[in-house]
Amino acid sequence: LCFEFEGCRNIIACLNSLGNDDERVFEWVINWMACRVRYPTSKQATALVLASPVQGAGKSLIFSKLMCRIFGRYGNTLNQTAMESTFTGDYDEKMYICYEEVSSQKARFDLAGRIKDQITSENIRIERKGRDAVYQKNFIGFVYLSNYRSPVVIEEHDRRFFVVAPEKALDKPFAARVAEEIYNDLAVQEFVDLLWALPL
Repeated sequence: LCFEFEGCRNIIACLNSLGNDDERVFEWVINWMACRVRYPTSKQATALVLASPVQGAGKSLIFSKLMCRIFGRYGNTLNQTAMESTFTGDYDEKMYICYEEVSSQKARFDLAGRIKDQITSENIRIERKGRDAVYQKNFIGFVYLSNYRSPVVIEEHDRRFFVVAPEKALDKPFAARVAEEIYNDLAVQEFVDLLWALPL
């Protein structure tokens, strides 16, 4: 099916590269993305973790830049500071959150319970400075990107996380072609069309 969507072939190839050309990983991840796009008000009980010391593999291109372009104001990219903060206004009315550069080895243990709750809980607490906390339905799909091998605490047999460890960096010309498609509205629309065409 992917070969029918030539306009976003570099995005597809980058996604395949992130999964180390493993067809099973590619299929699982692209289906996760399709579910997020096609059923934005259905809570996914699994988060994606892309963790690898390999820099320039395309993690941010796909899961920060591309997915936030697709979700617009309903998507957000946050950092380690936001993850550790007690204030969660950044989650308000969001359906997709990508955490970039998850790195704190201490915080990953301190935050383990909160992260697991955010992934699976039906409601999420929204708290801003100087305001009372409110709760809203939790539709957020979470992705964690890191250059560390173990950015979040995952217990054995924990089904809340799907972990991918990219093993190769993109060469510069290929990365440039991927970025060009990500900032091309027609290519992004074609990728969304692919997500809608997938037989989940």
